[in-house]
Order: sequence, then structure tokens, then C-alpha cells
Amino acid sequence: MRQANNITPRPHRLVPPKIILTKYPRAVFLAATVAMGLSGVLLCSLGAGPSFAKTPLEQRWDRYDGWELAGFRLEGVPPGIDGRLKDGLALTGKRRLFRGRERPLFRSGLLRDDMARIRLYLAREGYPDAEVFPESDLRLRERRLSLVLRIEAGPPVLVDSVNLRGWPAGPARPAPSAGILPLPGTRFLDPMLEQSRAKLLRLLRNRGFAQARVAADVTPDSLGRAVITFTVTPGIPSDISEVVVSGCSPDLVPLVRRLVNIAPGERYSAGRLEDATFELRASRLFRQVTVTPDSIAPGKVKVVVELENARMRSIDASVGTWSDNPWMVRTGWNHRNLLGGGRGLEVHGAAAEHLWKAGGGLTWIGWLSPRALTRAGVEWITEKEDSFESREWRVDLIRSLRPRGRDMAHTGVSLSSIVLTSFSSEDEGAGDQDSRLLELWADRSWDWADNPLNPRSGGFAKLAATGSPPLGFVGYPYLSAQADLSLYRSMDDWGVLASRVRLGLAAPLGSAEVLLSNRRFYAGGYSTMRGYGRRELGPRDEAGLPLGGNAVILAGTEARIPAYRIVDLVLFVDAGQVWRKPGDISPGDVRTAVGFGLDVHTPLGPLRAAYAQNLGEVIPGEPKNLWHFGVGYPW
Repeated sequence: MRQANNITPRPHRLVPPKIILTKYPRAVFLAATVAMGLSGVLLCSLGAGPSFAKTPLEQRWDRYDGWELAGFRLEGVPPGIDGRLKDGLALTGKRRLFRGRERPLFRSGLLRDDMARIRLYLAREGYPDAEVFPESDLRLRERRLSLVLRIEAGPPVLVDSVNLRGWPAGPARPAPSAGILPLPGTRFLDPMLEQSRAKLLRLLRNRGFAQARVAADVTPDSLGRAVITFTVTPGIPSDISEVVVSGCSPDLVPLVRRLVNIAPGERYSAGRLEDATFELRASRLFRQVTVTPDSIAPGKVKVVVELENARMRSIDASVGTWSDNPWMVRTGWNHRNLLGGGRGLEVHGAAAEHLWKAGGGLTWIGWLSPRALTRAGVEWITEKEDSFESREWRVDLIRSLRPRGRDMAHTGVSLSSIVLTSFSSEDEGAGDQDSRLLELWADRSWDWADNPLNPRSGGFAKLAATGSPPLGFVGYPYLSAQADLSLYRSMDDWGVLASRVRLGLAAPLGSAEVLLSNRRFYAGGYSTMRGYGRRELGPRDEAGLPLGGNAVILAGTEARIPAYRIVDLVLFVDAGQVWRKPGDISPGDVRTAVGFGLDVHTPLGPLRAAYAQNLGEVIPGEPKNLWHFGVGYPW
């Protein structure tokens, strides 16, 4: 039976003393915010421990401990922060696909903690006077309650004005549109001061002011608004007198100096030191990297580089789904400094259902650019497909550069000797083909996903181009380009929405009329279009053998929804097609499939099973539905 609200405990206020900016200095506001932060940390870590006396709030509500929490909502949250605030509360619970929202059993300690979290969060968002009032709707016989936390946020603290004092004469003052200083009229946020102070400090230290200091102060005006003042003590501009390297093996010191790339006499810049730190870590030659400035005289700074050699030898092994192979096992051995000075040796191998390859090469850092990794190697590749078999020996020279983070840029040149046998009588290059290829290629990738193995936000993009010039010894010259884009969007408790698109175009050059079979585009299968078997999308001969093509378009979207613990439900839509020539592209040829699947998360990556159903009219010989299995996300 639903009970009237008159038996609900009287709303209880558990808030620190109000912070009234018109009467108290900023120090009181900061002290209260810090105190609330410390209390929040203690509440989160200690909970309602039995060794601590219960608060008056808990004493009023502990009679309902253990009751089922049938509903929970917030009222009165200021616009723009409702979702972010509620997601961080323990009483919100977690959304499960097959069981809906799972909320914890009611505990007065959880109520106390969540109320403290709300006040702390709102104080940091510019509402220091916020108060929280709990209200409930009870069902006594069922021992259930629905809880409402009613919030009275009060007026926000706004920025009245921003003053910048002591700015040096050299560098330009930051413009209001630069995003460095808070804007008058905006809501005052507690992290705002430190963020702006750090940006000002970075700007000065990148202009040579190695000893710069920035202090921030906030005072209230007569209307309770915040007056922010940044006081700069710049010091004098500094030059770099020397770079001192210690801790690494002697053979690596010249390489370290090239990677640091700072010459004595240069104007000091904190950004240059950050770049040097990144390059040293990206080399994977050092376990520890520290690059710091040391003031040795007025206007003089010594850069100290402290290093510790890493373990140079490594063995890698992995299993998963790469390219369009249902499975692949890869392994490799690498010694990054076998020959000294950052020169190493690597060997690798891979085995898959349709591919075998092995190779090795010499690697070194700093050729043509102090930031580049260069590899000169040889590789043997065997491909066994339904429509062809190929054996290829390849020598290549590859230069890799990491512009920032996980972004990569590669350029390379390779010379290949290929023996290829085509099994399709409709292939213009049918029969045995003994050819040589000189290929020049480059690719550039951008990776801004939050997690490379299990992304929930961000994305990945890649552009690649390959050209084989029509020289006398080149059997099948061609030009090829491909663009890929993947995007990830978090749906909070509902998981992740992942989307991808691919466009590829190719054409023979010179007197060649076709591309070699192993240089064409193929689609269909686990990693491209799940409505078809592997490489079965696109042109095929009378026997059903896939011929591949010179143009491909693929698109797909899938929702990865948490279902139960390590299991996710996947709902997806895939579309695409392969055409013989770019001029044959027609939207009417695009095939579409929908389906569902299950992901089981393991240390090796997600184990995936998916069922796909083709939409529209099915061409004779094409599947209507099928299953796919794989390891790892296709994009």
C-alpha cells in the first residue's frame, strides 16, 4: 500500500556553514570547499563504519536501512550538470541490459555520502550555498521507498572582472578570446583559478621566463560576484647554457642529444623540454626519463637529462583478428640496442588461415630526423586464397615518425618479387604471373581514442597511398589510395556506439590493364561486412570465386551494450560493396546487413560471436544469414 508522505522523515539539512561572499573573504570560501572535499574523501573511503558515531541525518533515516530503493531522482539541479552529477552518485546504481537499472539497497550512510558529494560538486561548479533536502515515498508492507533529493542551488557566483598585473613587456598579453583567462559574466568554477594560472605560467615559460611565478586571488564585490586577480612575477628571460646527460650507457649519449635537440644558447622554453621528454620515452630505450631546468645564474639555465636504460630485449606474442583474416597469431623478438647507439635487430612471424609471413630487419633512430625510427628489412609472404595463391619476397626501407601521442606517420619503399597463380578463368590476369614491383608508399594515422584496446570515446583516422611506377622491370604498375575513419561515442550505462567508414580506389598504370590479385580490394567477413563470408562481397566468377576490385566503400555502426559482468550485447548495421573499377560505383549495388552478437571480455581482448542477416533481395549464390567469430574489435 502506498503511504502518505506525512510519515516521511522531516527534511534534514546537512550542509556546512553558508558561504556568503558579501560578508566573508575568498579564503573562507576556499577553506570551506577544501573542508567539504576532505569530508567527501573521508565519507567515500570510510562509509558508515561501525566505529564512528552516526550523524543526525543517519539517525533519522537508518530505520529504512536494507529497504529496496524503488526509485531515485534529483530535483532542482542547475541546467547543464544534471547528468554528470547523478552519474557520480552511489544511489543512482548501474544500468544493466537484461535487468534494467540496478540500485543498491537503501543505506542511510549512502544517503549521507551522496548528499555530501552533491554539495561538494555544486560548490566547485559555482554554487557554494547549495542545500540538499531528502524526501521519500514509502511502501511499508513491501519495505520499499522512492527517494527524491531536492536541491536548492541558490544563486551562482559569477565572475565580475579579471585583472592581470605584472605582465612583462616582451610577450603579448593573452587576448580574451585565447581561452586562457576567465571571461567576466561567466559562472565561477573552482578549478578555474588553477587552470588559468597554469596556462599563464606555461605561456611565460615558453617565452623564456624560466623562473616565472603566477599567483591568483579572488575577492568578492558588493554584489557577491568574484573579482579575480592574477599577479605575475616574471623574472628575467633565460637562455640555455648547456645540456647535461646522465644515467644512460655511454653509447646512447650522442643519440640522447639528437633526440633532445636543444643547443646551448637557445632561449629557454618549457615546451621544448616537454618535447624532449616525449621523444626520449617514445624511443623505448629508457625506463626512466626526467628532463628538468636548473638555474645556474641570472638569465642562465642548465637542462639536466636524467635517464635509466630500459630492458632492451623483448618478446611479443598476440592472437586476434587483423586485416580480413578470421584469426592470426603473431610473435616477434626485438633487441632495440643490439649494435649500440640505438641500433637494433628484430625478427617476426605471423600465421593465419590464409597468410603466412616471416621477416626481420635492422632498426635505428635518428636517420634524416632525430625523431624517426628507420627499418631496413626483408620479408617472405605466402597468401593462399580461394581465387589465387602468391609467394612474395620483399626488401623494404621504412621510416616511422610519431608526431604526438599514438599518432603515426610512415613512408617506405619496397622491391618485391612475386609468383602468383590465379585460379579464376574470368580473371584477366589468370594463370601464373611472375612479376616484380617497386612500390612507394606512405600513410598517416591519427588516434584520439581514450583507450586503444577498448575505446569508449574519441576516434581513429588513417590515410594511405601506394604507387608502383610504370618502369620497364615493373610488371603490374598501379596507384592505390584508402581512407578509414572510426568514431566512438559513450552512451554512459548503455555502453558505446562505434561507427566506421572506408573508401578505397585503385587503378593500373602504364600498359597494365589489371592489378595483381593480391593488390586489389576485398570485402566481406568479420572485419569488413558481416553479411557476407570472408572476401565474398563484390565481383565473383561463375564458380563463385571472389575476384576483388579497384574500388570499395564500407560503412558500419554497432552498439556495444553491457549485459552481464564481462558480457556485452552487440547490435550492428554493416553496408558496403566492391566494384571492378571506380567508374562502376553505384549506390544501388550497396549491400546492407543487420545483426546482433555477444562479446566476452578477456585479457586477450573481446571474444566475439555475431549473427548477420542480409537485407533486400539476395542474389543467387549469396548468403541470407551467417555467423562470424573473432577476437578483438573490427574497428
